[in-house]
Amino acid sequence: MRNLIFILAILPSFLFAQEFQSSKDYYAKQQQENPTPEKRSGFEADRLVLGGNLGLMFGTVTSVDISPIAGYQFNKFLQAGIGLTYQYYKETYSTINGDYSYSFNTFGGNVYGRFSPIRQLFVHAELGALNYNINYYKNNTPADRQWVPYPLAGVGANLPLGDRAAFTLLVLWDLYEKDYSLYSNPIVRIGVAIGI
Repeated sequence: MRNLIFILAILPSFLFAQEFQSSKDYYAKQQQENPTPEKRSGFEADRLVLGGNLGLMFGTVTSVDISPIAGYQFNKFLQAGIGLTYQYYKETYSTINGDYSYSFNTFGGNVYGRFSPIRQLFVHAELGALNYNINYYKNNTPADRQWVPYPLAGVGANLPLGDRAAFTLLVLWDLYEKDYSLYSNPIVRIGVAIGI
């Protein structure tokens, strides 16, 4: 527990120090390459951001989560984009009557927005929908699949992995949180974002 508190106490100072150095290096490099900055307008391919999450777990419980995203960095503060989600889940268990297993597939999509007051930290909002068997979550019986909306909100951090890539950590909260919600709060996502 002390290690976790120590890490949480040190992380903000690391992020701010990294932001200061990154900004200083970036602006110095920009001045050398382009002494008189041009006004940029319209679509620019170098502002595209690709990334997502990949989750794998194997054993008695098998879980696969593939969630790519594609976004656009409108300015240094605002990013928006879309994402897709596919999840496979299988659980095997034993009883005195034999072995049983069940599995299901979930798929869906989302739109998201991020506001970054400083380079490494951001506020994240997401609205999506997942298609899955909600009755399974209520009483473990097969039934029709349904689309279930999920609004998420939270905060995140980007830890640079070079000039065009970052390790991303998000802590989100499901604002809908019904009995059959696929997510339980808080939701932690770890991923990678790569600028093209």
